[in-house]
Amino acid sequence: ANRPLSAEQQRDIANWRGYVQSAWQIIRDISAGGAPKLVAAVAAAERGFVQNLQTHIEAITKAGVAGAPYPMSVQQWFEVSNPALELIVRVKDAAVEVTTEHAAAKASTTEIRLVLVIALTAIGIAISAFSIWVVSRRVARPLLAMTSAMRRLAGGDSSIDVPALSRNDEIGEMARSVEVFRDNAIKADAVQADQEAE
Repeated sequence: ANRPLSAEQQRDIANWRGYVQSAWQIIRDISAGGAPKLVAAVAAAERGFVQNLQTHIEAITKAGVAGAPYPMSVQQWFEVSNPALELIVRVKDAAVEVTTEHAAAKASTTEIRLVLVIALTAIGIAISAFSIWVVSRRVARPLLAMTSAMRRLAGGDSSIDVPALSRNDEIGEMARSVEVFRDNAIKADAVQADQEAE
C-alpha cells in the first residue's frame, strides 16, 4: 500500500521474524545428520529463503520503518518470494518422502518379525503336540495297561501278562514289582491247592 510501517506492524514483524528463526533452528537441528534428501532440501531452502530472500526482507523493512519508498512492487515481491517459499515446501515434501520410506522399511521389518513369530509359534505348537504324543505313548498308555493288570491281579486273576517288563525306567521297575506280586500270588495259589489236596 506504499505506507510506512506503524510501530505495531514493526513489532509484529520482529515477533514473526523471531518465530521464523526459532522454527528454522529447530528444522536445522532435527535434520542434521538425517536422511540425505532432507539435509539437501534444508540446505537449498536455507540458501534460497534464509540467505537470498533475507536481503530483500531487510531492504523492505528498512524502507517501511524509515517511511521511504519501497525498493520493489508487490508483483516484484511475489516473483522473488514465491520461489523461496517453494523451497520451504520442498523441505516438507522431502520430510514426508523420507518418513514414508522409513515407514515402509519398518513395515517390512515388522512383517518379517510377524512371520518369524508365527513360525516360532507353529514350531512351539508342533513340539508341544509331539511331546504330548510321546508322553501319551511312553507314559500314559503303559500306566493305564499297568493299572488294568494290577486291578485284575487284585481281583485274584494271576493269569495276567504284566506289560512293560522290558523297560529300563520307573514304569519297568513298577512292572517287575507287579510281576513279583503275580508270581507270589501264583505260588500262594499252588500252596493253597496242595493244602486242599492233602
